[in-house]
This record gives sequence, C-alpha cells and structure tokens, in this order.
Amino acid sequence: MKKGYKLVKSLFGKYEEIPDDWDVKQIDSLGKIVTGSTPSTSIREFYDDGQFLWVTPPDLESVKYVTTTQTKLSKKGFEQTRKLPPKSVLVTCIGTVGRTGIGMQKMATNQQINAVIATNVDHEFLYYQLSYNHEKIKNMANQAVVPILNKTDFGTIKILIPASEKEQQKIASILSNVDSLINQTQKEIEQTQRLKKGLMQKLLTKGIGHTRFKKVKSLFGKYEEIPKEWNLKRLNDIGQIIGGGTPDSTINEYWNGEILWAVPTDITKLSSNFISETERKITEKGLTESSAKLLPIGTVLITTRATIGECAINTKPIATNQGFQNLICDDENDRHFMFYAIKFHRNKLLRLSYGTTFPEISKSEIKKVLIALPESRIEQQKIASILSNIDSQIQKQQEYKSKLETLKKGLMQKLLTGQIRVKM
Repeated sequence: MKKGYKLVKSLFGKYEEIPDDWDVKQIDSLGKIVTGSTPSTSIREFYDDGQFLWVTPPDLESVKYVTTTQTKLSKKGFEQTRKLPPKSVLVTCIGTVGRTGIGMQKMATNQQINAVIATNVDHEFLYYQLSYNHEKIKNMANQAVVPILNKTDFGTIKILIPASEKEQQKIASILSNVDSLINQTQKEIEQTQRLKKGLMQKLLTKGIGHTRFKKVKSLFGKYEEIPKEWNLKRLNDIGQIIGGGTPDSTINEYWNGEILWAVPTDITKLSSNFISETERKITEKGLTESSAKLLPIGTVLITTRATIGECAINTKPIATNQGFQNLICDDENDRHFMFYAIKFHRNKLLRLSYGTTFPEISKSEIKKVLIALPESRIEQQKIASILSNIDSQIQKQQEYKSKLETLKKGLMQKLLTGQIRVKM
C-alpha cells in the first residue's frame, strides 16, 4: 500500500486504496434525496402554457446542465410536484438507470428520477462521482423488464469523498473544464456540419459561378432548376452498376482470406468517406464461386438494403454483399462528385425503395435515379474538393473531441479515486 493511503470497503464489498484524508460515504449522508412525481396528465391545465421545467429521463441524455426540458408545467402543475432548488443533482433510477445531470434552476422531475440536494458535498463533485459510477448504479437496479433502483437502495450507494471541500471543488473544476472543451468542440462540429449541408444544397444544384438556369423534369414528376450547362443523367449512364453477393457461410475455405468483403455496417461505422478495411474477408475461391464481384479502387459503394443511401469510396479492391449496388464511374465523371451527389439525393433512393421491415432498392430502380451533373469534369472536381475539405475539417474536429473524451475518462479514473492528488 502506498504511503498516505488506506484500504477501504466500497460498493459490492470491493476494497479500494484511497488517500488517508478521503472517506467512503453513502449518498443519503450527503444530502436530501427527493423522488419526483407526475402531475395528472388528464388535467391539461397542469401542462398548458408551461413555464416550469419538469425533467424526464430523455432530458438527461448527453447533457450535464439541465436548462430546458421537453415538457414544462404550468404554475398549477408545478404546485403538484416536489420542487427542487438549483444545483440539485439528478439521477435516473427507473428505465435507463444511471443518467446524471445538474438542475440549473428551480424545477421538478418525474418519478423515474431521484434528486440529491447536496449539503455535505460539493454538488459538482457529486455529479462527477455519480457519472463515473454509473455502471455500478445500473448494476444495483433490479433486473425486471423495466430496471428500478428505489430511493432507499439509491441512498445506500457508496462513493469516495475527499474530506476537504476545496479538493472536491478543484477536482470538479478540472473535469468541468474538459467538459467545456468537449461541448465547445461539439458545437463547432455541428456548425461545420450545417455549413456543409448548405454548401451541398448550393453546389450540387447551382454549381460554381453559373448565371443561367433551366428547369428540368426529374423523378416523380418533380421539376428541378439546374445550370444550363448541366444535364440530368441516370446513374446507369454515368457508369456501371454492379451488385454484390455472399459466399456460402458453411464453407470454411471461402472465408478468412485476403479480399475485403463489405457489409452495410462496415460503411455506417466509418468516420471518413473512404473504406480501406472490413470486418470480414473472403478468399479467391469464395469470390469466384459466389455472385460477389471484385470492385476496383475508386468504386462508389452504395448501401441499398435495410440501410439505404450510405456511401463510401474504396481505397483497396473490395467485394460487397448483396446489400449494395456499386457505381464504377466512367472516365468522364468524377467519383468523388458522384459520392456527394448520391448522398445529397438519398431521399430519392428512399422513395424508390420497397419493403417495410427491411427496405430495399433494386438494381433496376437505382439505375433510374437522376443526378444533376456538370458537363465539365473540372467543375465536378472543384465541387467535390470544396466538400471534401469541409469533411476533412469535420473529421479533425471529431478526432479532437474523441481525444478530449479519452482524456476525461482517464482523469475521472485518477482524480475521483484519489490516485492523483490535486494541488490546493
């Protein structure tokens, strides 16, 4: 055991090494626990013209500070509740157990949430300890169809607490600063995504520098306005459409080879526009003895079953399963432009799909999709380059956010257990 540390019994009988001047305390010793309630939903005047916040579990999804709620209560409705003061720490204890947040003003909650009105601990420190221990909290809930952690059991949860309130506040301040950076980065990502959406709308319908436009008839009898120098073309006239296939799953020699073999989830989990790896690979024999085809580098892969209209460009030769229809562009058209154009026109693909449980668009239908296309390949490349630069910016922002989240996770592990002490 390290000098200045002691061994204590924590939750579930687990022993932990903590600083000598820290302690293990139950939540019910740190403040008053209040379980929320729901005013009668049959009395509309409890909810009409609502101005008082009423927190339910969805309001605690991905937020620290609760400043608004999906449902608000009128003054009469608010009078029916157990009112909470600002800085109350909120925890979901029914259903999605373990979500946490801090109420920033006077509010109420429904019965799925327990609130701690902290009196013997810094409320921000308590929030982070409960967030850090959310898996333990979830495990304490009963395993019914709807998990429940009652008020009494919630109050018995044990957490580690520094004796010094200043140390609690310092720890919370460090973690709060990282949270602020994460939130600011998320706002920047959303702002850049809005910029990209606007640019796609403008560039993929108006082009670059055009002053003369014409109306053309698209799918479903709808008219579109495009530059005079552009044309509407079917995907089948832009390149070759090739479907995919699946080797027999019972024949081992078809699998675990060297050939990339994509399924739709390989595309949906991508953090960029390009695919260079797949979860599963097939052998040469698996390729030749199935309907799968080896696609050249630069093919636009398009998901057309269950998940429709997601795209990627392969950077290595690849085969796909039958959940794809793939476009090999001819030499007159830029594959990167087509990638963005297909994503922009995803609603057209969705409207052409059939089926309810697993919607699908057939090869014959996807060939009919009309894309507004610049005659000039140079203009196609310029448009694709602008959008690609925006995507690169978004990817860098997302990578930075991911690093911050990793940093926060490590800091919580060290700071909230006393492994690293803060300077006072």
